Amino acid sequence: MKALLCFSDSVPTVNFKDAIGCCFTVVHCITLPRALFSSLCDDQTFKFCSSLFKEIACKWTCNVISTGAHILKGKVYENFMIDVKVSNNKLFNRAVSLVQKFGECSRNDAYSALLRSIYNTNTLTAIQENMPVSEHIKTATKGQKVVSSAIILTRSKCLVEEAKKLLAAHPVTKNALAYCLGH
Repeated sequence: MKALLCFSDSVPTVNFKDAIGCCFTVVHCITLPRALFSSLCDDQTFKFCSSLFKEIACKWTCNVISTGAHILKGKVYENFMIDVKVSNNKLFNRAVSLVQKFGECSRNDAYSALLRSIYNTNTLTAIQENMPVSEHIKTATKGQKVVSSAIILTRSKCLVEEAKKLLAAHPVTKNALAYCLGH
């Protein structure tokens, strides 16, 4: 199904099928009613508010589409985006929190499991443990499904290779975690 979104401050009079040259099944026009604001603000303020409304509505629409796509791809588990690409400090800390939550472990154990997953090792060296987070992030961005692997490590107490095999057998992250966590 094809859909077109139109953000406007007036009801469109254009026949979208003729104007675009293709047929859309759904056309949603999101409008900011001028009559509602006529007593509250002048034309210039209304135009500013209208353009701001269009930008916010567009952002919300993009967020809905990307969230839906992530859900359909199985990257969301129990309302959490679990297939996180650990690419900055904020996402590194989010990854530790996700491992802690779904791995049902302490923050230290979650941190350790995440590092084991990032470095693809069952035993961390002192050098790996003492590296700054920025170095962990550099290595993590090259890896695949490090957060999911770390969750499996903490919950099933398995080796890194076994966690990777489980993820390979269940390519959809949500299904791999559901299988491992028994949901």
